[in-house]
Amino acid sequence: MKKGKKRSLSKASSRASKRKASSFGDKMTSPRSERAAAIRRSLLVVMSAVDIDWKLLRRFYEPMLLLKLLDPVRGQRVDRPTDPEHGALSSTEIRRAFVNKLAYLCDFKKGGDTSTAIALQNSPQGVVIHCAANDHVKPRVKDFIRETLELLVTVDDTNHAKVEALIFKKAISLSRNRLRTYWKRADGMIRKCSKHLQCKAPSSSFTEMIAEKSTDSGTALKLCSWLNELQRTAESMSSLVRKCYQARNSRLLRALDRLSAEGKPHCRAFQDLRHYIGRLGAHRMATKTLVAAVAGAPGFLEGFSVQVEPSSPRAYCNLLPEDTTASGIMGRMCPKDGAASYRDALKLMDSSYELNLDVALEENCAFETRVHAELLLLDLFIRNKYEFAGEDRYIGCSKPACYSCSQYFRAQITSFTLPACHNKLYLRWRPPDIFDELDLEAIQRRNDTMNNMNVRIREEIKEQLDRRTLTRHRQFDSTTGRSIAFDIETFQNHSNDEHFDFNLGTRESFVEDLEDASEQRWESSEESLEES
Repeated sequence: MKKGKKRSLSKASSRASKRKASSFGDKMTSPRSERAAAIRRSLLVVMSAVDIDWKLLRRFYEPMLLLKLLDPVRGQRVDRPTDPEHGALSSTEIRRAFVNKLAYLCDFKKGGDTSTAIALQNSPQGVVIHCAANDHVKPRVKDFIRETLELLVTVDDTNHAKVEALIFKKAISLSRNRLRTYWKRADGMIRKCSKHLQCKAPSSSFTEMIAEKSTDSGTALKLCSWLNELQRTAESMSSLVRKCYQARNSRLLRALDRLSAEGKPHCRAFQDLRHYIGRLGAHRMATKTLVAAVAGAPGFLEGFSVQVEPSSPRAYCNLLPEDTTASGIMGRMCPKDGAASYRDALKLMDSSYELNLDVALEENCAFETRVHAELLLLDLFIRNKYEFAGEDRYIGCSKPACYSCSQYFRAQITSFTLPACHNKLYLRWRPPDIFDELDLEAIQRRNDTMNNMNVRIREEIKEQLDRRTLTRHRQFDSTTGRSIAFDIETFQNHSNDEHFDFNLGTRESFVEDLEDASEQRWESSEESLEES
């Protein structure tokens, strides 16, 4: 572990002990040893610059840890919201698509470190693009945002395709390592799925499965041939991405969807393959969405500025191992008259499903936490009372939100538009830090939010114990590239519709086709760029 990456526990504990010595002495009802006191003091300080009461943290993280061990996926994926009043072509939906796709292109590395959130702020000088990442926005990402926005400002009827090609080239360059990871995994799945497709002589079962009882017995061979084409295209990452994007609505990909259905033979391999093909094509989709959205709102980016928000340092949370037991957690969660029945139910589930809860709780009671990117921006807008563009209280993110972030949004007193959510529970999470100990309003707001979240977490534990079942969902953090609320074809099919003002949220007459460049024109622009 490199120095400077984590907060110092020893210094923090020393400061806390001097500041909190008397109050801790009053709270300790029994001599639990200096080690227990030190853990409690470190728990207070390292989680935030302003102390959080250790009892609140224990009440919060103990049920969260138990809920994760019962089932880390807390439900089905929740897609990004649509605008029920105006439909997919409202200014609100286009603005949300813009920030989502820009955030997606900034997430250049596989994993969670570069997960990016973007929010738009109204200002007298123009729109302010606020950007944050789980682990600091890197300089090259800030440069990419600035250069991309500078290109988007110039979009008009004459250079639509050229701008799109330039941004696409920059996006591929920024995310090349991530795309290589996707292709490496997709290539492995192609080799595996090709065997199942029985390329030389597809069986009747696969033929029926793919063609859905149609007479096209060659669909399996065509799908296998297309997958082999992908492998030959892989030398050029831009060509590979284009090919995956072009296939998104093809008959062959629909066949792959059917092979991915739960219960089908080898469905997991086909699910993985379908997912990575969608991920590879998503960069093309994102680029086209950015250009088409800005083309539909001339002047939207005039006077724009970019603000990069710093990430909070990582910090450890330490729960007392001797206290963090299944029975102890249930006793603190439930009133005395109801604790016994839930303890019995938990014990039954523990033995029936061989969860080994007490062992798992002890092994996981110390963990690293960090503030996720969307919460950094949420906190920024609340603290500074910023006005969202279009009065749309929405924060875009490169990935759907985790379970905890979604619950944090829900627990806010002031309503925000709920983000998409993959509903996976990550323990390495914490609410936004507070650095001003005199900001009593912010401290109370954070306490209220954590308590509101805790109510829901405890309810879910009790609901699951009442059912006495485990529901293990399998789903990806990111989308497959097909379940996207906003699609570029929306523009194609409504070229004579209306034009939108991002900042005012109003609709004006639409006079130009938002995707006037054909596929051939776009590719010729890119080819000329590659040659240069």
